[in-house]
Amino acid sequence: MKLKSTSVLLLFVFALASTLNNLYAGSSKSKEIITDFFMAANNADFETISTLISDDFVISEGNFIIANSKEKFREVFLWDSEFSPKTTVIDITEKDNAFEVILTKICKRIKFLHDSEIKIKVRVTIKNGMITRMETNDYLKFDLDKFQKRRGEFVRWVSANHPELSGFINDQTKEGAKKYLKAIDLYKKK
Repeated sequence: MKLKSTSVLLLFVFALASTLNNLYAGSSKSKEIITDFFMAANNADFETISTLISDDFVISEGNFIIANSKEKFREVFLWDSEFSPKTTVIDITEKDNAFEVILTKICKRIKFLHDSEIKIKVRVTIKNGMITRMETNDYLKFDLDKFQKRRGEFVRWVSANHPELSGFINDQTKEGAKKYLKAIDLYKKK
């Protein structure tokens, strides 16, 4: 009888250890997926990103939905890539069935409007080994007043001096990004 209960106890311990190991491995794999996503973004590698996100991938900022599918995200990604972004993952913590990612980002657009990198907290949801959602709700280092003031002055100047580029601020396509960069260059030379 003692041998039987010891065997059952050992079986339970092995099953528990296996479950915990699988949970840790899943968490570790998810963190790797998140890190790979941002590395691919830094390299303008949508091919890799497309293997990491679901077809119904949603990316949002506050209450604003930036993209709600892989295809729509591709367009925004191509826009963002024109600004040569550099994202650095600072920390990834599992929290409430998702991951809280603290990161910094700098690019030509942010540098122009903000002077320095921004630091944000992003909630990333992963299901079946794919990123399904990224939500930015917390800005840890971001001077919104400076950003908005500079953007407003910049847009007004471009509208007055280069109306052929007007509308670039809301055009989140690759061509829109090229106009944005051209406007930045013209503004800096004024």
